Amino acid sequence: LSLHIGPQGLVLASGSSSKFPVPAEQDVLNGVETFISWPESASSGGRPPAALLLFHGCSNSGADWFRKPEEIQFLRAAQRRGLALLAFTTPVHLGNFCWPSPGGEKGDEDFE
Repeated sequence: LSLHIGPQGLVLASGSSSKFPVPAEQDVLNGVETFISWPESASSGGRPPAALLLFHGCSNSGADWFRKPEEIQFLRAAQRRGLALLAFTTPVHLGNFCWPSPGGEKGDEDFE
């Protein structure tokens, strides 16, 4: 399954493949690298009860949630509970891939 922006908003489409141990579709939505993984129930028309939003730490990316051992264990536990998984990579950083904090680093004006 994959997520795309259509005329009516976000659209779920089938036919995805993945290069990660926990299958995820990689896309860029509004300039933000995004990784989406749907629970098994979504492939049969079921709706997940919730989505787990995943923000990476400094010197990492959203993809790291789907390829690092400890993170994979965490994601598989969430999938067993039927949750959709949504990870992001920060679009604005100073080369360190840290999420900006208001007033924390030069260049954060974009988020005020």
